[in-house]
Parts: sequence; C-alpha cells; structure tokens
Amino acid sequence: MSFYRFHELVLRPLFHNFKSLNETAFESQLWSAYIDVNKQYAKLATEHFHNDKKDLLWVHDTYMLLVPYFLRT
Repeated sequence: MSFYRFHELVLRPLFHNFKSLNETAFESQLWSAYIDVNKQYAKLATEHFHNDKKDLLWVHDTYMLLVPYFLRT
C-alpha cells in the first residue's frame, strides 16, 4: 500500500516534528500513489455532493491533504 507508506514515512514524521525524519524516505512512486488516492477520493466526493454553495466537505488529517486542491480543480 504505497499511499499509506508515503504517509507514514514522509508526512507523519514531517507534521509531527519527529527528529528521526528520514529524508531519504521520499520516493516518487510512493508520492504518485499518494496523489492518486487523493484524486480518487476527491472524485468520489464530488459525485456525492451538489454543486451549490451549501455543501460542506470536511477533510481532516494528512491522509487526504491534497483533496481540497483536487476538489477545486
């Protein structure tokens, strides 16, 4: 599960200020998987929400950090 590995190896240490952040943990393949999962989530969310300004989608935590971006594009 590349999406999860990217989160656990890169984002989680970065956002929680772990001193043991391994800068070599970043792999482009894991990053691509992270982007793909966020895109899929945003696409699914747009299928279930109406396009008026009354809908609100709460995106919480670093697992879905890119979802707001993909919802706007």
